[in-house]
Amino acid sequence: MKRTLYQLVLDCLPSGQGILMANRELGRPLLSLAASGVIALATTAAGVFAFGKKDLK
Repeated sequence: MKRTLYQLVLDCLPSGQGILMANRELGRPLLSLAASGVIALATTAAGVFAFGKKDLK
C-alpha cells in the first residue's frame, strides 16, 4: 500500500517524472502526462479563485 502511494506521487509530481525520465524508468507516460495536466489545471483554478478580480467600490 505504501509503495503504491509513493509510486503514484513519484509519477504525478514533475520532479519525480524528471527522475524517472532521466533513469529511463517512466513506465506509465500517459498517466504522468494526465497527472501533470490535472495538477496544472487545479493550481490555475485555485489561483483564479484565490486572486480573482475584486470589486473595489
